[in-house]
Amino acid sequence: MTNIHFQPPPGIRFEIRLESDGHLHISSLVPGDEQAAQAVVNALVQTQPFADAWDSEYCTAYLLSGAATEPVTTLEQVRAITVPHWRRLRGDLTGDQLRLDRLEVSDDGEQWRPVPEFSDLHEENRHHAFVLPGETIGRFVTLHWREGRIDIEPDPPEDLLELTEHVVQLFNGAGDDWKTRHEQFGGDAGVLPEAKRVSFEMRKLAPLFSPSEPPFIRQFGVEFWPLAPLEYSRDGKKWSKYQAVEIALPPASGDLAASGELTAPDQQAALAALFGQDSGEDDDEAPFGLLSQLFDMQTLTVTVHADGTLDWPESELPEAQAGALRQSILAATGAGQPEVWAAHTAELVPEGQSGTPRAVRMQVMKALLDAAPGMLDQSYAPSAVTLDGETWHNLAPDFLLDDGSDDDGADDDRTDDHGAEEKDDE
Repeated sequence: MTNIHFQPPPGIRFEIRLESDGHLHISSLVPGDEQAAQAVVNALVQTQPFADAWDSEYCTAYLLSGAATEPVTTLEQVRAITVPHWRRLRGDLTGDQLRLDRLEVSDDGEQWRPVPEFSDLHEENRHHAFVLPGETIGRFVTLHWREGRIDIEPDPPEDLLELTEHVVQLFNGAGDDWKTRHEQFGGDAGVLPEAKRVSFEMRKLAPLFSPSEPPFIRQFGVEFWPLAPLEYSRDGKKWSKYQAVEIALPPASGDLAASGELTAPDQQAALAALFGQDSGEDDDEAPFGLLSQLFDMQTLTVTVHADGTLDWPESELPEAQAGALRQSILAATGAGQPEVWAAHTAELVPEGQSGTPRAVRMQVMKALLDAAPGMLDQSYAPSAVTLDGETWHNLAPDFLLDDGSDDDGADDDRTDDHGAEEKDDE
């Protein structure tokens, strides 16, 4: 079903429970095998949708299964569909492959049921809500030069700039694909364009993912829709229009089944496409090339204090990134706001103890600081908590991550799932 490239140890059976907000709970792994856990988490972060993306994907699956007795035509009707908070995935790590062989959903984390099965992909025609668009973020004219430079007008949102540039490269081709895309678009044979010009409409995710009219790509909660005309220039001055764009759009290599895989007659292929899995050939670019670069799982340990103070090794984080990280963590944890902090950290208090945590140690994915800062709040993984500022309790982690360093020296002793205590060295 799924082929994903990373470097796990061979022959590991796993079970993962996912919450819609991005928390992962790992079981059925060799105790203490953090390398295997990291590999599993890495693959699932790359392939599974969360938050709004999960809502849209599940509602799409629900309607395509024929479960709705009445036509769904409005946004309110889509939002009335109950989306399960929990997913349970089972599979194997074998060599360099992740194979998922079971996917179930649950409203409460206890009673499980299979995901809705496709009965007829023509169900889309019965539910006019499939034409509802996502909210428009903006329209952007991109000028892509053969040597690689990309100019965009107006400037896209700062946190989406790198993603936009990557989408432009996928669309126009880069390197050897530059000429191939030109020919696919119906450009003059034998011409090597100096530049290509294309406009995109950038939208937030649609409430439903239309199988028959997908965007070019969906990634990080954003859809990219190319707009006519598409143009090319031999010299960067005089422009010509491509003639065959409607039949020659290059396949999107993004997450969330963006490339129209849902039209496949095979139910298993359709299900794999819908839930962000690759049912096709082995390809470095599709569908997880960009995401594989983003989630290398190198993490930074941040100590978050109840009063809003944050500590991390200064050498690990450039000052330019510190402000964004500080703002994101404070918003996610409520640090500095006693009532909000108490509510957000209540579930971290070890069993049998009471009180409000004085501080929490969290793991932060370094790669997201530059590549996708808007996703930081979905990546935070609490690893230890202290109620008195001295004694730290290791947490049974939602994310089993290895930060590759031992800066604090306080987390050396691993604990069982009940959170054994350790004294801080400070």
